[in-house]
Amino acid sequence: MKRLTLPTASKGFGLIELLCVVTIIALLAVWAVSDYTSIRQRAQLAQTASQLVDAIDYSRQYARHLSTDSILCAGEPIDQCQSTQWNQGFTLFQADYSKTPALLQPVRFFQAEATGLNIAFAPDPGKGIIINKDGFVSDSELSAVVCHQSQDFHFEINVHRAQTKAVEHEVSTTGLEGCKNAL
Repeated sequence: MKRLTLPTASKGFGLIELLCVVTIIALLAVWAVSDYTSIRQRAQLAQTASQLVDAIDYSRQYARHLSTDSILCAGEPIDQCQSTQWNQGFTLFQADYSKTPALLQPVRFFQAEATGLNIAFAPDPGKGIIINKDGFVSDSELSAVVCHQSQDFHFEINVHRAQTKAVEHEVSTTGLEGCKNAL
């Protein structure tokens, strides 16, 4: 006669299985957090580059519409074009160069939303980006790099006399190194 055997009760996970599961979960969490940080920094770079392009385009339209000279400067209106920190925001001023020193009247402040970023120009626009009454930038070629110290990707903004556009780059360039060194 056959003997009937009952299955033995499971005693649960062993210590090794539990450690393997915890290790896998920890590795997935580290990967997800680092990927999220990179995505967030890329979005901040894109937003800052877009803000700068929008500010330059707005400045051109303002100058052309009112047929007046203007200047887009780093910093807040109170800085009166003396700041060099473009990552702190930028201010559009209506400029009257017939007076000595030039009379600057603030028009609009563009707040930089992201922190930990830098904006570097080549060549250095000095006190700001000068826009004549026809809406043209006085410098024939001007480029800006928006970068983050811990990332290799960056945005390059090319400012021509009548057009501005931003391009995302993944490759390290001289402009990127200059931007990172300024942080």
